Amino acid sequence: MNVLLPLLLLGAVAPLVRADWNGSLGLVSDYVSRGWTQSDGTAAPQAGLGWSHSRGPHVDAWASRVKFPGDDSRAELDLGAGWAGSWVGPALDWDLQLQAILYPGTSGADYPEFLLGVGRESWSAELSWSPDIWASGADGWYLAAERSQGLGDRLSLRGGLGCTRFSRPAAGWLFGSSGSQTLLDGHLALDGRLAGLDLSLVYYDADARTRELAGDQSGRRIVLEILRQFPND
Repeated sequence: MNVLLPLLLLGAVAPLVRADWNGSLGLVSDYVSRGWTQSDGTAAPQAGLGWSHSRGPHVDAWASRVKFPGDDSRAELDLGAGWAGSWVGPALDWDLQLQAILYPGTSGADYPEFLLGVGRESWSAELSWSPDIWASGADGWYLAAERSQGLGDRLSLRGGLGCTRFSRPAAGWLFGSSGSQTLLDGHLALDGRLAGLDLSLVYYDADARTRELAGDQSGRRIVLEILRQFPND
């Protein structure tokens, strides 16, 4: 028993030794997600922490300041766990995970989301599903694709499109009884790197239906995003 206990402890600690930790600190002039501002057009500090193993499992946590009109939410906390890998043939990376989107101190705003992401070099795509998307009382999907193009050694251009689809009528606060709905969003970004910081100037927009629903919480906007990642390669 005296020999077995150290071996068990070593077996538990060994995966952590072989694993990688990463983190990030960021500041955005406006936190925008899927075409909607999450910070009411104001600046938001953000931070992330992740653990990943070479065999595929990973755990992630990410937080941001939020501000919604008529809502007491002041922070968003995303907790995720999943498995990542690659298909050797086409060199396609993939990531399957479950996320919990939490708003501490706010009742009835939390919801789960299942995500599948794939990517290869300069492009990526994401498909997610939630049984209670945006805590709206409806299940729905989100499909997004993004591509980037280098502009020399330090700059790149990045663009993406996203589609939110509610597969059954949402709660009254969102759509009333109007039935299934589809919302579109997009962005175009100029990315750069300076003094160890990742800098992005991003143009966000959304379709007319999204702007109709969200009012001044959606639509055209330009956002400055600053990110410091750790380890800082």
